[in-house]
Amino acid sequence: MTVALVGNDTSVLNTIKKYLIENFAYVFSCDSVDIFEVYDKNIQKYSHDLVLYDFPEDQNNLEIIRKIIKSKSYIFPIVSENPDTVDLLKQNDIRYLKKPINFEELHFFVDSYYTFKSKELEIKQIIKELKLTAPKRRIAIPQERQILMIPVNEILYIKADINYCKIFLPDKGNILVSKTLKNFEQQLINNPEFYRIHQSYLINLNYIQKVIKTKLLQVEMSNGDILSISKSKRTEFLNLILK
Repeated sequence: MTVALVGNDTSVLNTIKKYLIENFAYVFSCDSVDIFEVYDKNIQKYSHDLVLYDFPEDQNNLEIIRKIIKSKSYIFPIVSENPDTVDLLKQNDIRYLKKPINFEELHFFVDSYYTFKSKELEIKQIIKELKLTAPKRRIAIPQERQILMIPVNEILYIKADINYCKIFLPDKGNILVSKTLKNFEQQLINNPEFYRIHQSYLINLNYIQKVIKTKLLQVEMSNGDILSISKSKRTEFLNLILK
Protein backbone atom coordinates (compact mmCIF):
# COMPACT_ATOMS: atom_id res chain seq x y z
CA MET A 1 0.00 0.00 0.00
CA THR A 2 1.31 3.47 -0.86
CA VAL A 3 0.75 6.44 1.44
CA ALA A 4 1.13 10.18 0.83
CA LEU A 5 1.76 12.57 3.70
CA VAL A 6 0.66 16.05 2.67
CA GLY A 7 1.32 19.26 4.62
CA ASN A 8 4.09 21.47 5.98
CA ASP A 9 4.19 20.33 9.61
CA THR A 10 7.27 18.21 9.00
CA SER A 11 7.58 17.20 12.65
CA VAL A 12 4.15 15.54 12.74
CA LEU A 13 4.40 14.03 9.27
CA ASN A 14 7.91 12.62 9.78
CA THR A 15 6.77 11.01 13.03
CA ILE A 16 3.80 9.42 11.25
CA LYS A 17 6.03 8.30 8.37
CA LYS A 18 8.48 6.61 10.74
CA TYR A 19 5.64 4.88 12.60
CA LEU A 20 3.99 3.61 9.39
CA ILE A 21 7.21 2.19 7.96
CA GLU A 22 8.18 0.49 11.24
CA ASN A 23 4.76 -0.96 12.08
CA PHE A 24 3.06 -1.87 8.79
CA ALA A 25 4.67 -4.45 6.53
CA TYR A 26 2.15 -3.67 3.78
CA VAL A 27 3.10 0.04 3.64
CA PHE A 28 5.92 -0.08 1.11
CA SER A 29 5.97 3.58 0.06
CA CYS A 30 5.55 6.77 2.07
CA ASP A 31 5.90 10.05 0.14
CA SER A 32 5.78 13.63 1.37
CA VAL A 33 4.28 16.67 -0.39
CA ASP A 34 4.42 20.11 1.24
CA ILE A 35 1.32 21.79 -0.18
CA PHE A 36 -2.16 20.32 -0.67
CA GLU A 37 -2.82 22.36 -3.83
CA VAL A 38 0.29 20.85 -5.43
CA TYR A 39 -0.92 17.36 -4.57
CA ASP A 40 -4.46 18.15 -5.69
CA LYS A 41 -3.29 19.32 -9.15
CA ASN A 42 -1.15 16.22 -9.65
CA ILE A 43 -3.38 13.68 -7.93
CA GLN A 44 -3.61 11.38 -10.97
CA LYS A 45 0.18 11.29 -11.25
CA TYR A 46 0.64 10.46 -7.57
CA SER A 47 -2.19 7.89 -7.33
CA HIS A 48 -1.54 6.81 -3.73
CA ASP A 49 -3.80 4.37 -1.94
CA LEU A 50 -4.09 6.52 1.16
CA VAL A 51 -3.46 10.22 1.76
CA LEU A 52 -2.96 11.65 5.26
CA TYR A 53 -3.33 15.40 5.05
CA ASP A 54 -2.11 17.80 7.76
CA PHE A 55 -5.02 20.24 7.74
CA PRO A 56 -3.92 23.92 7.78
CA GLU A 57 -5.79 26.14 10.21
CA ASP A 58 -5.17 29.36 8.28
CA GLN A 59 -6.72 28.45 4.91
CA ASN A 60 -10.18 28.13 3.41
CA ASN A 61 -11.03 24.82 5.04
CA LEU A 62 -14.44 24.56 3.40
CA GLU A 63 -12.92 24.78 -0.08
CA ILE A 64 -10.36 22.10 0.77
CA ILE A 65 -13.10 19.87 2.19
CA ARG A 66 -15.00 20.21 -1.09
CA LYS A 67 -11.88 19.11 -2.97
CA ILE A 68 -11.50 16.12 -0.65
CA ILE A 69 -15.13 15.10 -1.24
CA LYS A 70 -14.71 15.37 -5.04
CA SER A 71 -11.40 13.52 -5.05
CA LYS A 72 -11.43 9.84 -5.99
CA SER A 73 -8.46 9.24 -3.69
CA TYR A 74 -8.86 8.34 -0.03
CA ILE A 75 -7.82 11.58 1.67
CA PHE A 76 -8.03 11.79 5.45
CA PRO A 77 -7.26 15.04 7.30
CA ILE A 78 -5.12 15.39 10.41
CA VAL A 79 -6.58 18.27 12.44
CA SER A 80 -6.00 20.29 15.60
CA GLU A 81 -8.72 20.80 18.15
CA ASN A 82 -10.44 23.49 16.10
CA PRO A 83 -14.22 23.17 16.66
CA ASP A 84 -15.11 24.81 13.34
CA THR A 85 -12.88 22.45 11.32
CA VAL A 86 -14.05 19.38 13.24
CA ASP A 87 -17.70 20.39 12.73
CA LEU A 88 -17.13 20.82 8.97
CA LEU A 89 -15.58 17.37 8.72
CA LYS A 90 -18.35 15.74 10.74
CA GLN A 91 -21.05 17.48 8.69
CA ASN A 92 -19.51 16.07 5.51
CA ASP A 93 -18.99 12.60 7.02
CA ILE A 94 -15.19 12.73 6.56
CA ARG A 95 -13.05 10.57 8.84
CA TYR A 96 -10.09 12.37 10.43
CA LEU A 97 -7.24 12.05 12.90
CA LYS A 98 -6.68 14.53 15.72
CA LYS A 99 -3.49 16.15 16.94
CA PRO A 100 -1.59 15.28 18.99
CA ILE A 101 -1.45 11.93 17.21
CA ASN A 102 -2.71 8.97 19.20
CA PHE A 103 -0.71 6.10 17.68
CA GLU A 104 -3.16 3.43 18.77
CA GLU A 105 -5.84 5.36 16.94
CA LEU A 106 -3.55 5.79 13.92
CA HIS A 107 -2.78 2.06 13.91
CA PHE A 108 -6.47 1.15 14.06
CA PHE A 109 -7.26 3.74 11.39
CA VAL A 110 -4.64 2.50 8.89
CA ASP A 111 -5.43 -1.17 9.61
CA SER A 112 -9.17 -0.57 9.10
CA TYR A 113 -8.51 1.20 5.83
CA TYR A 114 -6.18 -1.58 4.62
CA THR A 115 -8.82 -4.21 5.42
CA PHE A 116 -11.46 -2.18 3.57
CA LYS A 117 -9.16 -1.67 0.56
CA SER A 118 -8.23 -5.36 0.44
CA LYS A 119 -11.88 -6.40 0.43
CA GLU A 120 -12.64 -3.81 -2.25
CA LEU A 121 -9.86 -5.18 -4.48
CA GLU A 122 -11.00 -8.75 -3.79
CA ILE A 123 -14.56 -7.87 -4.85
CA LYS A 124 -13.27 -6.17 -8.01
CA GLN A 125 -11.24 -9.26 -8.86
CA ILE A 126 -14.25 -11.53 -8.31
CA ILE A 127 -16.39 -9.30 -10.56
CA LYS A 128 -13.64 -9.32 -13.20
CA GLU A 129 -13.44 -13.12 -13.11
CA LEU A 130 -17.22 -13.45 -13.28
CA LYS A 131 -17.27 -11.23 -16.36
CA LEU A 132 -14.60 -13.38 -17.98
CA THR A 133 -16.50 -16.59 -17.29
CA ALA A 134 -20.05 -15.31 -17.78
CA PRO A 135 -21.89 -16.63 -20.86
CA LYS A 136 -22.26 -14.12 -23.66
CA ARG A 137 -25.77 -12.85 -24.34
CA ARG A 138 -24.98 -11.08 -27.63
CA ILE A 139 -22.12 -10.96 -30.11
CA ALA A 140 -21.10 -8.07 -32.36
CA ILE A 141 -21.15 -8.77 -36.09
CA PRO A 142 -19.33 -6.09 -38.16
CA GLN A 143 -20.93 -5.31 -41.51
CA GLU A 144 -20.00 -2.77 -44.19
CA ARG A 145 -22.19 0.06 -42.88
CA GLN A 146 -23.20 -1.17 -39.45
CA ILE A 147 -22.43 -3.47 -36.54
CA LEU A 148 -25.18 -5.98 -35.83
CA MET A 149 -25.74 -7.10 -32.24
CA ILE A 150 -27.01 -10.67 -32.53
CA PRO A 151 -28.57 -12.39 -29.48
CA VAL A 152 -26.64 -15.62 -28.92
CA ASN A 153 -29.83 -17.62 -28.35
CA GLU A 154 -30.95 -16.79 -31.91
CA ILE A 155 -27.92 -18.42 -33.57
CA LEU A 156 -28.65 -21.87 -35.04
CA TYR A 157 -25.10 -22.56 -36.13
CA ILE A 158 -22.00 -20.95 -37.60
CA LYS A 159 -20.34 -22.36 -40.70
CA ALA A 160 -16.70 -21.79 -41.64
CA ASP A 161 -15.96 -20.53 -45.15
CA ILE A 162 -12.14 -20.18 -45.35
CA ASN A 163 -11.44 -16.87 -43.49
CA TYR A 164 -15.12 -15.98 -43.38
CA CYS A 165 -18.09 -17.43 -41.56
CA LYS A 166 -21.81 -17.66 -42.18
CA ILE A 167 -24.08 -17.22 -39.19
CA PHE A 168 -27.42 -18.98 -39.62
CA LEU A 169 -30.47 -17.51 -37.88
CA PRO A 170 -34.09 -18.79 -37.63
CA ASP A 171 -36.16 -17.58 -40.60
CA LYS A 172 -33.52 -14.97 -41.47
CA GLY A 173 -31.15 -16.83 -43.76
CA ASN A 174 -27.50 -16.22 -42.97
CA ILE A 175 -25.06 -13.39 -42.37
CA LEU A 176 -21.56 -13.40 -43.85
CA VAL A 177 -18.84 -12.06 -41.56
CA SER A 178 -15.06 -11.76 -41.99
CA LYS A 179 -14.10 -13.74 -38.89
CA THR A 180 -12.83 -17.29 -38.49
CA LEU A 181 -14.78 -20.06 -36.80
CA LYS A 182 -12.03 -20.26 -34.18
CA ASN A 183 -12.77 -16.65 -33.28
CA PHE A 184 -16.44 -17.43 -32.63
CA GLU A 185 -15.56 -20.60 -30.74
CA GLN A 186 -13.39 -18.53 -28.37
CA GLN A 187 -16.10 -15.87 -27.96
CA LEU A 188 -18.66 -18.51 -27.04
CA ILE A 189 -16.39 -20.69 -24.91
CA ASN A 190 -18.50 -19.99 -21.79
CA ASN A 191 -21.78 -20.77 -23.56
CA PRO A 192 -22.23 -24.53 -23.03
CA GLU A 193 -25.02 -24.71 -25.61
CA PHE A 194 -22.48 -24.18 -28.39
CA TYR A 195 -20.43 -27.14 -29.55
CA ARG A 196 -18.02 -27.58 -32.45
CA ILE A 197 -19.08 -30.78 -34.19
CA HIS A 198 -16.74 -30.40 -37.15
CA GLN A 199 -13.90 -28.18 -38.35
CA SER A 200 -16.56 -26.36 -40.38
CA TYR A 201 -19.47 -26.16 -37.89
CA LEU A 202 -20.14 -24.61 -34.50
CA ILE A 203 -23.74 -25.43 -33.57
CA ASN A 204 -26.28 -24.39 -30.96
CA LEU A 205 -27.36 -27.66 -29.34
CA ASN A 206 -30.75 -26.17 -28.52
CA TYR A 207 -31.64 -26.06 -32.23
CA ILE A 208 -30.95 -29.73 -33.03
CA GLN A 209 -34.10 -31.27 -34.46
CA LYS A 210 -32.75 -34.81 -34.57
CA VAL A 211 -29.57 -36.89 -34.79
CA ILE A 212 -29.27 -39.08 -37.85
CA LYS A 213 -27.33 -42.30 -37.26
CA THR A 214 -25.82 -43.06 -40.64
CA LYS A 215 -22.27 -44.27 -41.35
CA LEU A 216 -21.28 -40.65 -40.79
CA LEU A 217 -23.24 -39.23 -37.84
CA GLN A 218 -25.30 -36.16 -38.78
CA VAL A 219 -27.61 -33.62 -37.11
CA GLU A 220 -30.66 -31.98 -38.59
CA MET A 221 -31.10 -28.42 -37.38
CA SER A 222 -34.47 -26.75 -36.80
CA ASN A 223 -34.27 -25.00 -40.18
CA GLY A 224 -33.88 -28.35 -41.98
CA ASP A 225 -30.12 -28.08 -42.65
CA ILE A 226 -28.24 -31.36 -42.24
CA LEU A 227 -24.68 -31.11 -40.86
CA SER A 228 -22.04 -33.82 -40.56
CA ILE A 229 -20.26 -34.62 -37.30
CA SER A 230 -16.58 -35.49 -37.62
CA LYS A 231 -15.47 -38.99 -36.57
CA SER A 232 -13.21 -37.55 -33.86
CA LYS A 233 -16.21 -35.77 -32.26
CA ARG A 234 -18.73 -38.62 -32.57
CA THR A 235 -18.31 -40.21 -29.09
CA GLU A 236 -17.93 -36.91 -27.25
CA PHE A 237 -21.00 -35.48 -28.99
CA LEU A 238 -23.20 -38.48 -28.17
CA ASN A 239 -22.09 -38.41 -24.53
CA LEU A 240 -22.87 -34.70 -24.40
CA ILE A 241 -26.43 -34.93 -25.70
CA LEU A 242 -27.33 -38.17 -23.89
CA LYS A 243 -26.06 -37.29 -20.41
